[in-house]
Amino acid sequence: WFRNMPFVKIRPSDDRIFLHDEMYRVMRQYVLKGMKAELAEAAEKVVEYYREHEDLQRSEMVYYLLYKSWQEGFDEYRKLSDEAIAGHRTGDDLLLRDDLLRFVYDYSYTNLLPQITKDAAPRWIRRLLAMGLFDKAVALAQKVRERKDLWDSLDEPGQLILQVYEWEAKIYQGKEKTRDGISKLEDISERLETIAEKASGYDAIAIQMARIRAFNDIGYIYSMEEERTASVEYYRKAILGYHNLVGEKRLSGYFGENILNIRRDFGDALISNWADTLKNMAFSYAKSGHSRAASLLLKESRRMYAVIDNTFGLGLVHSTFGAVYVEREWYCNATRNLEEALHILGGLASEEEYLLPKDSTNREGQPSSDAGIIAKPIDERGAAMAAFSLARALRKFVDMENLPVQKRELELLEERHFAASERYLNQAKKVFEKKEPKRLTGVYQEFGCLYRDWLAFRKRTERDDEQVKESWEKSKDYFDAALVEAKLPWKKAEIYVDTAELYYHFRYKKGYGAGCMIDRGEIEREIEKAKDLVPDQSKSPYDTYPKASRHWWKVMGQVRLLEGHVHLKCGEFNKAIEDYLESFLYFDLFSEESVIFSVSSSAGARLYSKFSRLPLKQLETFEKFLQEVGDERRIGGRTGYKSLLSIVKEVKELTAPYMIRWAK
Repeated sequence: WFRNMPFVKIRPSDDRIFLHDEMYRVMRQYVLKGMKAELAEAAEKVVEYYREHEDLQRSEMVYYLLYKSWQEGFDEYRKLSDEAIAGHRTGDDLLLRDDLLRFVYDYSYTNLLPQITKDAAPRWIRRLLAMGLFDKAVALAQKVRERKDLWDSLDEPGQLILQVYEWEAKIYQGKEKTRDGISKLEDISERLETIAEKASGYDAIAIQMARIRAFNDIGYIYSMEEERTASVEYYRKAILGYHNLVGEKRLSGYFGENILNIRRDFGDALISNWADTLKNMAFSYAKSGHSRAASLLLKESRRMYAVIDNTFGLGLVHSTFGAVYVEREWYCNATRNLEEALHILGGLASEEEYLLPKDSTNREGQPSSDAGIIAKPIDERGAAMAAFSLARALRKFVDMENLPVQKRELELLEERHFAASERYLNQAKKVFEKKEPKRLTGVYQEFGCLYRDWLAFRKRTERDDEQVKESWEKSKDYFDAALVEAKLPWKKAEIYVDTAELYYHFRYKKGYGAGCMIDRGEIEREIEKAKDLVPDQSKSPYDTYPKASRHWWKVMGQVRLLEGHVHLKCGEFNKAIEDYLESFLYFDLFSEESVIFSVSSSAGARLYSKFSRLPLKQLETFEKFLQEVGDERRIGGRTGYKSLLSIVKEVKELTAPYMIRWAK
């Protein structure tokens, strides 16, 4: 019928119809005006074609679907827009918006404008959140609130959904009291639950997803406050929300046939948000010492992102895997995952470039002007978190007790680990200063640890004194800055322990016994500051306490481990072995799993190295003492006790014939 019209053009290559814009307007105004039924049928055929060819632009399909049914088309627009935002596909999202508005203009479909207005405000805030523009998201939310006409144009679900994203932006912005955010989000989630029971279609899905998002945000707040038990509890509520939304029957074939039905009915945004919650929960588990559970959750999250081909999500999973491996002290695996995360999230240069300092030379000996340059990332916040974890992994890679001896090896070690770590921390600091100030405490603390370890590296390799002094000043300044920023008592205690270790390395001298450690008072002063913050109920490693004490056990483990190093250095061997035992028992209480008390762990390797330099007679004394204590205190079954005893026995049996030991 169309082909018979004299002004309709036929494309010679494939015999398809096309119209110039002017002709299209003539067709719409004079010819098609009374043909709604025929056009609706044609639109349905076009939509079927688009659904069969997923490589075609989705926004065009929405345009035709709106003609077939504005409600169905608008729901499809919201679903596809949610998917684009979740996948950080800003261009696709805005194309959808343009075609939605073009439809309204082409057909003067003003009845749809109230729906678009109601949806637009919370959607724009979500877009800004996805782009990491938290200040702009908060400003937009406040503008909508202040404009009565805008606020009144939203129905109750729209107002509540907007508030969920507004509070999420405020949480990341770091300018609101955290507890206020928790109470507000809990109240909003309860009201959304009541409203969801009366909603239908995509409205019901959107309301439930906002409610789940509120739980996820509360979990994040608790995670940032290191209240891991509460954090996991809210992540579990979010996951239960996903289960209830899709229905238990679908979950039996979750990654099989039913995944296609879930994608069709609920959209990729739900799967993406679900994977994000699993990823967040995994990190909380890892920080609580449950690394095996964290790895399982991350694998599930990775599979979900892969199903919907969300590359950005996979980058975040790699980043979290890296952070988990740092906690487990698997630094090679951590580095590989974090490098991959940065390539996905930040578009980094090659490995040779970004591991070299900025003023270094390339393989041909020529100056490398672009070495170490990091391109502007797709998502600054995600890339900054990956850079922070990579900085930690590179720093912790260096084994202070057993350094290589070749000069070139020392130079490479310093460049490839300490210098690279410093650059990554500077990148993270720059981003967090403007986007998420709450993370600066951890960044400053890590800077302090970096310069402290750099100092120790130089002391042990007899490097330049000026460099040692410079590292000392930087480390001390950053620890002081971290203390100013720190709000949680246990975090302050941890920083005091790190500062005490700075003094330990600064006063380092080779050997053991009198004169090998100067001014123990400096170290003991910082340790006492840490101990003063520890609750009395967490000061004994022989009894278990509620899970809320978990972070204090880790702090006390670090305290006693450092006290053991000091006593060993000063030749007070009996005190040292008792400190080490208590330290291992504290770490045991924190998690039998996260700190593997063997030579493969940093604590175990460091002790093995120290013990290997002691007289055989002293090792026999250690072994006898540990056996007596184990019987007396009935701790023979504790993981920490058995691990320390095994290290002493292993050093005694395996290194005794080969080491030349000094006599007391």
